[in-house]
Amino acid sequence: MYEQMTGSHRITWSGLPPHVAAALGHALGSEIVAADSQPGGFSEGLAARIRLADGRASAVLDQHHAIGPAYCDALTLMSSASLSGIDPQGLAGRHPLTRDLDPLAVNVFLAAHAGFLLRVAGAAGPTTDPRLVTMMTRLGTASLTWLRRRW
Repeated sequence: MYEQMTGSHRITWSGLPPHVAAALGHALGSEIVAADSQPGGFSEGLAARIRLADGRASAVLDQHHAIGPAYCDALTLMSSASLSGIDPQGLAGRHPLTRDLDPLAVNVFLAAHAGFLLRVAGAAGPTTDPRLVTMMTRLGTASLTWLRRRW
């Protein structure tokens, strides 16, 4: 079960249709001039670091790419709900995708989720949008907090 969360079948930047990459650049307000796919992680969706023509850098994360265990998306949303004061453990105990899940699978996911987000946030360069770093730090910390409360 845990090998499903390795990112071993991750989509690469070069596998994106050109119109999707162009649409991302348009949404970001600048052409994408470089992109490096990032291996590993807990989802099979695209993960890439991109550089824009205007000098900014960003990350493209498709962690909700419908490949891999569906409970990963549910746990991600539950963890983020804790930032609004909602108890993620209560949600997990009631949700059909997570209520019967092996507790070790939840712990493994939370550790991987937190590690991924905090590693990327910690490695962000000076041109990375600080709002992205703040978001990733808060989401990673939320997963760590939930994991700590489970022990």
